Amino acid sequence: MIGQHIGLFYLVPLAIKELQKDIFAEGDYYPGDLLNATLNIDASFWQQNTALWQEVDTLIANKRTQITGEKISLIKFDTAIQKT
Repeated sequence: MIGQHIGLFYLVPLAIKELQKDIFAEGDYYPGDLLNATLNIDASFWQQNTALWQEVDTLIANKRTQITGEKISLIKFDTAIQKT
């Protein structure tokens, strides 16, 4: 449902908890699809929920090489909010 942008306010915190356990947790399709869906949420959601964005940013901070190695793009997430 995250990939469909439904119920994000409720689902993203749950996704973060799962990603804390396993950054490449599998949703319904393939290992890493939960992370991929989370990183591809529209910027407008992240701009209205900066604390959640920060949690995800912290979660992926030391795993960026692994993430891109799995062909998961960070571009949409990274450009959603300007870091200060």
